[in-house]
Amino acid sequence: MIRFHLHGYGEFDDARRIGPCAWPHFDLLFIHAGHVSIRLGGEQRGGEDIELRDGESVLIFPHTPFRGQSIAPSSRASVQHFAIEGRDRGAELRPPFDDLAKLRRGFRAYGARAGRRVEGDIARAMRLSSVAPSPLLQQMREATLTLILAELGDATESREVDAGDAAGAAANLDAVIAWAEQHLDRGPTVNDLAGRAGLSPSHFRAVFARRVGRSAGAFLLDLRVREASRLLRETRTSIKQIARAVGYGDVAALHHALRRRTGLTPAAYRARHAPAG
Repeated sequence: MIRFHLHGYGEFDDARRIGPCAWPHFDLLFIHAGHVSIRLGGEQRGGEDIELRDGESVLIFPHTPFRGQSIAPSSRASVQHFAIEGRDRGAELRPPFDDLAKLRRGFRAYGARAGRRVEGDIARAMRLSSVAPSPLLQQMREATLTLILAELGDATESREVDAGDAAGAAANLDAVIAWAEQHLDRGPTVNDLAGRAGLSPSHFRAVFARRVGRSAGAFLLDLRVREASRLLRETRTSIKQIARAVGYGDVAALHHALRRRTGLTPAAYRARHAPAG
């Protein structure tokens, strides 16, 4: 069965922060206004840092340490704590709780595409939590929570990670980088990389910068300029074709990027670095 605990709204600022804590149940945190930063997982276990803005949310799994603070002067959020307790007289749990019941230590971060539609369901869940308990009310609360989780899952991309598995997160990032290197001609963007990693763009930027040491946008620019430079040095491919091969829509974009990085136009770079003979 689903056992409900705390449901409510909270305001966060410099004086009122989130945690630190680790609950034995699930915690669904939804940001209604503002901008918050949350650290999930212990400092010595390779935790994750995520940022959430209006309409974004995170489902924190049981026994996951977390703490957070508002980046905006003030942020408003709602929390819904619930536990999944065994089977009811042998009956199987209904989706999505059957899958959630298997999860321990980690989280799912959701983007804002479900946004305001889910916010109305959350307001309904808060009202139901203030009513005297009854079997019918329990069914209504379970149905409302089911709808919220289904809408979040259907309308957004989410990623489930173990907040203590830094190696797994790093391997996933390595795979995304390898994909970008192999598909430069598609003109990959930061949002494309975030989608392949299963993260919201803001979460992906934070994870990428922390692990790689520079922004995802700077990485993509370096990747394009480095490959364009190699093609200019080592091949006789036309400059127009090279621009397309590294994801630029026209020669002017390549001209601008290469000149900013090397001080040379593509033609001048090729002339300077052309092999002798």
